[in-house]
Amino acid sequence: MARAPRPKHVRRSPRTTHRRVLLGLGAATALTAAAPATGLVLPDQQPVEAAAAISACLAAWRMNDSAEWTQGAMRAFDWFLGGNDLQTSLVDPSSGGCLDGLHPDRPNENRGAESAVSYLLGLVEMRHFARANATSSSALAQKMPLSA
Repeated sequence: MARAPRPKHVRRSPRTTHRRVLLGLGAATALTAAAPATGLVLPDQQPVEAAAAISACLAAWRMNDSAEWTQGAMRAFDWFLGGNDLQTSLVDPSSGGCLDGLHPDRPNENRGAESAVSYLLGLVEMRHFARANATSSSALAQKMPLSA
């Protein structure tokens, strides 16, 4: 009997026999502490993923107006500001620059254009959302940097 192909979301790490599991922002945070015990090799986290999560959550919110989606968008935006596995802000508010992401054990200190654009797109979407919902998003407005 032929072996079924491995799903695209599960890959072998090139250096070990551990499986590399691609996870969303919330799941990656929850599994960081458990990774050594379970043998998981966590992937790097990228700003483009957080920006995509913001866009997806706000698109879903526009469809059904559930607080679950706004909370997801805020959690994804907070990833840029330090609400991530390493509790490290990736954003330089004076320049609008953004670190290139997180390795499992440290931030990636590079500051590429893709990361800056991802942060700035997320910021624009969250500001637009905050303006459209000024009475219900005061906590969000307090968290967002004024410059960028």
